[in-house]
Amino acid sequence: MRQADRGDDGARSGSALFEPSVQDHVARDPASGDRPWRLGSQGFVAVLGGPLAIAGIAWFNAQRLGLQRDAQTKIVVAGAVAFAVAIAIGAAVLGDRVAGWRLISSLTGLAAYVVIAWVQRPADRRFLMRHGDEGYESLWGPGFAAVFAGRLVEIVVVLPLMAA
Repeated sequence: MRQADRGDDGARSGSALFEPSVQDHVARDPASGDRPWRLGSQGFVAVLGGPLAIAGIAWFNAQRLGLQRDAQTKIVVAGAVAFAVAIAIGAAVLGDRVAGWRLISSLTGLAAYVVIAWVQRPADRRFLMRHGDEGYESLWGPGFAAVFAGRLVEIVVVLPLMAA
């Protein structure tokens, strides 16, 4: 520790007290289009679009939050596992009927969202502390696109499996 950081009694001064906890976090002002989406808004994508939609949106959001590659991998794995569980439950419960598929997909999407939000939460809190509640990007357009794409992929994958 430098001598300038110490007071007369040898204790650290107030300004040096927080250096170890925030010195590695570089605050950057995100441009429009690079700002992350609210975690709560991602829950709607999970329920309406299923596990694939929430995994896609969360993966892009993780990049916007600056999460490391291992966190991004956890997000993708959570979405893939939830989708596999949805297919397994659908095959066991529904058989060749497709009527309840959307409910199963929504519930597994919500389960994936819980894990995915947990992975993103620390970086999201840091962003919120720096930029406030107005710093978030709107999820309306990307959210609808993710819901549509997620459901489309589910149709392409699940309908042939149910018909078999």
